[in-house]
Amino acid sequence: LKTEAYSRLFRNESSYKPKIKVGSSIIQEFKFTRKQIQQFAEATGDDNPIHLDEKAAQAVGLPGTICHGFLVGSIFSKILGTKFPGNGTIYVKQNMEFKNYVKPNEKLKAQVRVLSKIGNKLFLETKITNEKDDTVIEGEAEIINKKL
Repeated sequence: LKTEAYSRLFRNESSYKPKIKVGSSIIQEFKFTRKQIQQFAEATGDDNPIHLDEKAAQAVGLPGTICHGFLVGSIFSKILGTKFPGNGTIYVKQNMEFKNYVKPNEKLKAQVRVLSKIGNKLFLETKITNEKDDTVIEGEAEIINKKL
């Protein structure tokens, strides 16, 4: 009788993905450098000085430059499209509430948790916290993946 643990021994462990069900989750640690913030500003045209100029950011009461909110939230696209559930994922909907700013090189954790599953559609809780465990972004997403 083959068990799941036994089966994992005989396949490439890096390609093994657990079955995604309600309650399944993933946590991804990440950060954004000043160079990545600059590249995002160039790619989007959002050159608001609070993202690029220390003095301009401080003039509006910030401790220094901060990441674009959508740059930070874009980590969900990476997670959903490459890891959880991965290839073939179609991002249908995302809402995000921006709770705190993020400084360049600040260590962050993104969590995606399955709230419900209907056929090949997942409804997800999405959340990012900083190293103080303060919520930076929270929201919900909807995806489709025919492999589910």
